[in-house]
Amino acid sequence: EPAGTHAALVAESPYVHFLIDFQAIGFVPRQGNKLIGRLSDVQTAIGLNVKILDFFNCFVRKAVLPADVKFDSDSGNYMVGDGETQRKLSKKKPLCVQVLDPIS
Repeated sequence: EPAGTHAALVAESPYVHFLIDFQAIGFVPRQGNKLIGRLSDVQTAIGLNVKILDFFNCFVRKAVLPADVKFDSDSGNYMVGDGETQRKLSKKKPLCVQVLDPIS
């Protein structure tokens, strides 16, 4: 809702600026927290992209992934396991990721 009865044009900007009052909820995961997400549609060879709450992108560096998780550059997918037991990581199944380096 507007916080006052006045608005202003600033410099040569065509937009009207005014003060508002609002409430916001922050999402600030801390180091050690575990988050549940799913694989994002786009993956890279340098790390795994995980979508948290179907909104936030979480990047997991390749160096901290388990040893049996590898990127298949031909398909653009991450694979888990070795040899005949190798399978593609599912985009439908939930993943648990732990926050190691939070953004401060």
